[in-house]
Amino acid sequence: MIEIGARTPAGIFAPICLFLIAFGCASTQVGLGGSPSTSPIVLTNDGQPVLALGTVEERFQPAFEALQSALSAGDDREARAVLDRLYALGPTGTALEFARGFGRILDGRAAVSALDLALDAQFIRPPGGGSFARVSFVATARDGRNLVAHPGPGVLHVTVLVIDPAGALSRRVEVVPLDTIKELDVGPDRPARIDLVELPVVLPAGALALRAVFEVDLRAGSMRSADEVVPESSRDRDLPAMRWHVESSEVAVLAKELASQDLAAPGDLAQAALEGKIDRRKALVIAVRLPRADRDAALDELSRVSRQIAEPVISALGPALRWLATDVNLGEDTDAWRAFLRERAKSLQRESDLRLPRPVSSALAESPRGN
Repeated sequence: MIEIGARTPAGIFAPICLFLIAFGCASTQVGLGGSPSTSPIVLTNDGQPVLALGTVEERFQPAFEALQSALSAGDDREARAVLDRLYALGPTGTALEFARGFGRILDGRAAVSALDLALDAQFIRPPGGGSFARVSFVATARDGRNLVAHPGPGVLHVTVLVIDPAGALSRRVEVVPLDTIKELDVGPDRPARIDLVELPVVLPAGALALRAVFEVDLRAGSMRSADEVVPESSRDRDLPAMRWHVESSEVAVLAKELASQDLAAPGDLAQAALEGKIDRRKALVIAVRLPRADRDAALDELSRVSRQIAEPVISALGPALRWLATDVNLGEDTDAWRAFLRERAKSLQRESDLRLPRPVSSALAESPRGN
């Protein structure tokens, strides 16, 4: 028996569903032993059940299981290799349609990965007063193809962080539904740009800095190549598309007395900490002037010298660390922040060890001698 999952996302595997509906009375597949296999194979799409195949020949089951495992792990290269081996086994009937369904997932993922998707947030201060962030969605193709994408509904997540000179940090999160990203027609020299929203951004009185981070989630949709001539009625025209990775963006606003200062460098905070002449405000003034792209590097520099930093200095770094590592909720716990920095230093060392070439043993390096 063939079952179509009740929660199948719209537009995903419609071709397979139509095939199975049309041929729902297909004969039972027979295993190598002459009897039908009763072990169900469930095709999922990012964890969402799509099709349940109740009778698949036993000889195909290991390949389907390996294929599903590779897809779930995000290893598309391995999944493609497994699919090639599966086709070499000569599947027919529903097993062949099932394999084609996996192939369409992989083709859709490859098409999505050919797009660079990002948000672009610009801070605007018009002549008439006030200020706001203009957020746009930008898509570019980077593999030479012309692509047409139809993402599903989207949601814009806006996280606003505000910190004052004493180190008090506040956070506000807003969610904005999006219905403007409906079609993206892009090519190598033809990016697509869609203006999404304009949101007011105002630094509160007495605050030292504000930053607004914009992130977007897009649900599954479809894609096709505009370079391929495919009939409008063809079931292969559109590919299922999911896992849209969209780079986030942010705008930052500094207090007037800081806005005219130069941006900080990644090593400035670590250097000030080592010198020991730093308080909470001085540390914050450095942290908020770090560009977004340099915040992780600044944490890395602090981590490398964390064992040399005195206890009172670690305490003074607390607000600056909360600004830099917003996903780490350690509050004012000095011991926890020191442990965080030391663990980060260990991770950096492990990564360095993996990258460094290892010396070859002299015994292995010697050329074998002839007899």
